Amino acid sequence: MSISPDRYLRARYRAAKAGLLEIWPTGKKERFQETRDFYYHYLQGMRDMAFFLGYLDEEENHSWMQLILKLYYCTRPEEIEALPDYPSELSVGVLGTAKNDQMGGRPS
Repeated sequence: MSISPDRYLRARYRAAKAGLLEIWPTGKKERFQETRDFYYHYLQGMRDMAFFLGYLDEEENHSWMQLILKLYYCTRPEEIEALPDYPSELSVGVLGTAKNDQMGGRPS
């Protein structure tokens, strides 16, 4: 079984949120910022790959970019917790995007 890049992006985004929430209570601001920077670049790379491979269309790509930026600019745990697990414009089931769920997770 393989996982498509768009589904992997969704899973890694949720993991990034959880990771940042885990680091926050330690009070190590520098470590939080370094980790946040790492997650930002990693997630943007995953988004780029999913878009390049055709798993995200222009609208989905833009929605993910905005959500990843929102995560990057969070400064409090409440802000991180308030973010959705995927862009609200992609109102779908547990994994994947609306387009790819209909197509079995493969690009057209």
